[in-house]
Amino acid sequence: MGHEAIGIVEDVRPEVKNLKVGDRVIILPVIACGECFYCKRKEFSLCNRTNPSKELEQMYGHRLSSIFSYSIITGGYPGNQAEYCRVPNADLTCVKAPKDINAKKLVALADVTPTAWHGCELAEVGQGDIVGVWGCGAVGLSIQHLAKFRGARKVYALNKDVNRLKIAASFGIIPINVNKHTDPADYILSIKPHGLDRGIKASGFRSTNSVAHSTIRGLGFEGDSSDTVSAVIKATQKGGNIALIGDFFFTTNLFPIGMLMEKAITLRGGQLYAEKILHTNCRRPNF
Repeated sequence: MGHEAIGIVEDVRPEVKNLKVGDRVIILPVIACGECFYCKRKEFSLCNRTNPSKELEQMYGHRLSSIFSYSIITGGYPGNQAEYCRVPNADLTCVKAPKDINAKKLVALADVTPTAWHGCELAEVGQGDIVGVWGCGAVGLSIQHLAKFRGARKVYALNKDVNRLKIAASFGIIPINVNKHTDPADYILSIKPHGLDRGIKASGFRSTNSVAHSTIRGLGFEGDSSDTVSAVIKATQKGGNIALIGDFFFTTNLFPIGMLMEKAITLRGGQLYAEKILHTNCRRPNF
């Protein structure tokens, strides 16, 4: 919590060129330098310079960007649930926002909507695609909506919460209640033998129904659950694309690497490139 914020600029350091006192801004969650190899490719969450965490570098072999209010391994920056906050590299980390738009409408642009767009980009959702989205939280619902916006022919929403599924159905998404189907991938393949063109996992890494993972957890050999990822891989067509947006941080138990490899599926993940998405799209009149 605390990495989605809107605020009014109260003070500006001399290095900040594009903001002034009184500006209303959306504060993006990712803190990037804007100058390193990855930032120049607009892959801002892969920034080499803003995160000093040695723990993360040791775990992953590389540095990643800092993120507001995540943890010490993502830079240790405090969150923005405060009266005041300091924003590093503000020209890049902030996006100017109109003062006449309700804050409740704007706040989703800080993280939820760009994360959803990033998920669609990773999965390469396009015209005529059949898309399955696991998860009906704020990000999952946004992905479903944006998949339709990008021209997907059918979008399936998979979740346990009936009320969330009703929200998805209200804007034309096909709901699948995973509590009613012991193997949701088998169910998808029964109604769509070809499989999904694009699969997107927008639920958290804790999502699990399997006895195997529960047993592993009970023995103290905890890792991130691969249950949902396994279902996405199984339901996705040969040669299809999968995006992981629901966070994974650690090792994953029982990952079906053989199925992924043999089906020639492309699997991509990563934190959002918030600066690329917002600074580019907010200049478009119809965004």
